[in-house]
Amino acid sequence: MLAILMAPESSGEARIVVVASALVLGIPLTLAVKVPFRWRSRVCSLTFTDAALLLMVDGSLRTLSYDEVAKFIWATGTEYSRCVIETKSSRVSLLVGIARPLTSRRPDLPAISDETRRVLIAAGFTVHAESTAYLQLQGPAASSR
Repeated sequence: MLAILMAPESSGEARIVVVASALVLGIPLTLAVKVPFRWRSRVCSLTFTDAALLLMVDGSLRTLSYDEVAKFIWATGTEYSRCVIETKSSRVSLLVGIARPLTSRRPDLPAISDETRRVLIAAGFTVHAESTAYLQLQGPAASSR
């Protein structure tokens, strides 16, 4: 609308005004949306053992027994790759790819391995939803909710 009012006869000038407006407004708005995610970025690792999930966040270890987990989501392949672990009392979401990745690290999650899948199923998890880049498991705690 602004471009048409300023240059109704010239589509070239109108395009320049639209592009300039998008740059002037778009870049600061994009940065404003991403800054909170970058501030809250933490170095995390998730380890699967035979009895529990070990979540390390900035050097602090949290152990989640498989019996506590009600839902587990592993989504890969996009800039919104994530791992979600839901228990009766909390929900942990690890978003990958929004924050700037560490040097020599990929900004996404790898596919969940067959061995990890076997460990989770042996621990009482059941597949609730699955596609190429998405896996949702119901944990043992889901049945006691």
